[in-house]
Amino acid sequence: MTGDQSRLLKLLDRVFWGGITTDQGTVIETGWAGVSIDWDNGHTTLIQHNDMAKVERVPVKNNAGRSDLMSYITAHSGRVGRAYTLKSRSPNA
Repeated sequence: MTGDQSRLLKLLDRVFWGGITTDQGTVIETGWAGVSIDWDNGHTTLIQHNDMAKVERVPVKNNAGRSDLMSYITAHSGRVGRAYTLKSRSPNA
């Protein structure tokens, strides 16, 4: 993808590396300089927007469920950008 396409990525967008669709990761932070990607292999990298030539966005499925999104956020709450950090509320609070 180009630098301009990289700037359009949002938190939790799925991407893959080098045309290998099984080498995937999740965008966990975006900024003016680049994006942080939490790769499925356990590594996390910060890539500058103009260095994203080998990264491609995973096509979005029409039936992507909110439960999948919430499961990811819950499992990775410490690694996802602050905007997606979950706070639990007690029903009696």
